Amino acid sequence: MKITKTQLKNLIKEEMTRVSESFGMQIETGSELIEFAKAYSSLGNAVQEQVDSIVSAYYNNGEDSDGFKEAVYEANPNAISLAFERLARPLRVLEGKESDVILKALEMAQEIYMQGDDEVEADRQSNEEEL
Repeated sequence: MKITKTQLKNLIKEEMTRVSESFGMQIETGSELIEFAKAYSSLGNAVQEQVDSIVSAYYNNGEDSDGFKEAVYEANPNAISLAFERLARPLRVLEGKESDVILKALEMAQEIYMQGDDEVEADRQSNEEEL
């Protein structure tokens, strides 16, 4: 069976796309804004809504506010971790006030989750010592 140069190029391109999609890799566009948009859209609606809520509460109320903490506690920690994992790189590349606010809000949310985990662990250890 003969294969033309064009057919070979198309096969290689299709295979590269298939492999990159199966490993969750994305092809770089060269535009930081488009990379962020792709990363954000890959989160799905449920995670996007939680990110929006946290960022909005952080932006409008500040990181020490009860409104921000409440928004964090209402969100799923795994969703926010996923969002941070996917958005951190594009946000750092964008370098701007708005990208800094989003990144800081996600970082602060993760800190709040870690503090909560530490408190739960300390309570567990305290209860074990009492027994």
